[in-house]
Amino acid sequence: MYKLTVLKTAQNHALDAGLYYEEQQSGLGLRFLSELEITYQKIIEHPQYYSFIESQNVYRDIALTNFPYTVVY
Repeated sequence: MYKLTVLKTAQNHALDAGLYYEEQQSGLGLRFLSELEITYQKIIEHPQYYSFIESQNVYRDIALTNFPYTVVY
């Protein structure tokens, strides 16, 4: 199994987004953070499944299903 390390900056952005969504609708922030955790788990389980986003084949990305966010790894 692979290990995923989330940068502190990315953690802060995710928490800010979660707070924003929670302010918009009760429970929505928790749904966002839950979906983000599921996305992290997908990366850990299948890191090579997702497409490269540039020509040098270094970075990959995966979009969250229900929120306009993408995780780049």
